[in-house]
Amino acid sequence: MDFKDEIRKLVGKRYRVERGEDGFYQVRLNGKRGHIYQHGPETLAAHITGPRKPMLAFRAIKAKCPAAKLHVVGGDELIVLHPMEGWQRFFSACRAKARPALSEEERQRRVLHGRQLQIYRNRGRGERAKTSPNGAEAV
Repeated sequence: MDFKDEIRKLVGKRYRVERGEDGFYQVRLNGKRGHIYQHGPETLAAHITGPRKPMLAFRAIKAKCPAAKLHVVGGDELIVLHPMEGWQRFFSACRAKARPALSEEERQRRVLHGRQLQIYRNRGRGERAKTSPNGAEAV
């Protein structure tokens, strides 16, 4: 298994994981402040950006995760390294964007809405749909 896929298997159910421009998987931070990615086989890295002083963010992370180490500082960005052990605390300290918890009713409602939207969008292609997403008859 390639180490760049480990973060997806580690946090994929709890956090929203996406593939970055370089092909590696990453987890976005709240407020578009950066992302967390796998830096090596046993290391995570947080790339934090923003107009505020980045050292304030590092101090907040270091207070919650003593194992965090400052790797690169430049202008309005920094990279913080942390070992894989204790990743839950590291993600919490960095304010990683978690997946929303949905009830079963909400999940079914979204699936139904998605199907209706797909039918509505495809109504001009091939066989014409009979209803629109709000349930009205299509003309």
